[in-house]
Amino acid sequence: MTKFALGLVAFSTLLTSPALGANAEELSVPTPVDFRDVRTKTDAIIERLKTGAIEETITDVAKENPLLLERRSDLQSLINQFESVTQTYGAIEDCSPWEQSYKSRLRITTTYICQHRDSLIMWEFQTDRLSRGWIVSNLRFDGTF
Repeated sequence: MTKFALGLVAFSTLLTSPALGANAEELSVPTPVDFRDVRTKTDAIIERLKTGAIEETITDVAKENPLLLERRSDLQSLINQFESVTQTYGAIEDCSPWEQSYKSRLRITTTYICQHRDSLIMWEFQTDRLSRGWIVSNLRFDGTF
């Protein structure tokens, strides 16, 4: 076999290797209860945002996570930006869960699409399982999704 052919065989073997995801076994999958618990938490956050209590809701979410709470300027920016969105496009009128995905059994991301008077906005919550339960580790919204 030529060096080229050997290289091609090695490359094709590498591409189908479980280490690269082909036929890989999932090692860390959340349970249905995990997904439900996270949805219960994030649904409650969305319901509070729908009431217009933007600053209070985001501040309360941050209080559960010391690392998030340390990012005060980022949180204030998020609050200010979302208040601007609601002034421009109207308050949240309705929200629909879009998807839940995971990185491992310890991190689940939940995404919602929220309807305002003049626009749709996506909200995304990364939640992490710690010994004390599920906490929000990051949250963001985006009008271009």
